[in-house]
Amino acid sequence: MDDTRERILEAARQLCRASGFRVDGKEIALAAGVSEAAMYRRFPRRTDILEAVLREMLDGADRRLLEIAADRASRAWQSIHAINRVGFESVDRYGMLATETTAGRLPPPLDAHMDYVRALWSLMGNVIKRGIAEGDFRGDVSPRFLVVAWRGLVSTDSLAALREDGPGRSCEETSDLVTRVLLSALRGTGETPT
Repeated sequence: MDDTRERILEAARQLCRASGFRVDGKEIALAAGVSEAAMYRRFPRRTDILEAVLREMLDGADRRLLEIAADRASRAWQSIHAINRVGFESVDRYGMLATETTAGRLPPPLDAHMDYVRALWSLMGNVIKRGIAEGDFRGDVSPRFLVVAWRGLVSTDSLAALREDGPGRSCEETSDLVTRVLLSALRGTGETPT
C-alpha cells in the first residue's frame, strides 16, 4: 500500500472516530496532508474512503464474532460478554463509526453492509434464546425486545453518557458495565452468573 493511501485512510479513521459518516472529503484530505486531487486519484469518491475504513472495522470484528457464534461450550452470558467486548473494542478504535454502524445508521451506498449489522443483531438474539433455553435468562420477555434494549445500551447517546459518567473509563470497563446492565435485565436479578 502506498504511503499516501495509508495517510488518507488513517486520517479518515481518526475523523470517522469523532464524526462518524458525516466527515467530508476536504477534511480527510486536509488531515492526511494531501491535495483533494491526490486523494480522489486513490479513492474516486468519498464513500470509497469510508467504505475502506468500514470494511476494515467489519473484517476485524467478523472473525471474532463468528468464533463466538460457533462456540457452544460457553454459557450464553459469556457469549454476550464476548460480543460486547468485540463491539467496545471497535468503539474504542473507530468511535462514532462503530456506534452508528451498530445502530444501523449506514448512509447510502454503505447501507449495502446492513446485512452484516442484521447478522450481528441476529447473533445477539440467538445467544439470548440460548440463555433462555439454558435457564440463565428470564423467558417472560421476547428476545427481540431484549435485542432492541441491547441496541439502546450501545447507542451513541448511551455511550456518550457512560463516557461522561466515568471519564477515563477504559474500553474493558465500559464493556463490563454494559454487560452487567444487560445481564441484570436478562436474568431479572442484577447478578452475573458464575
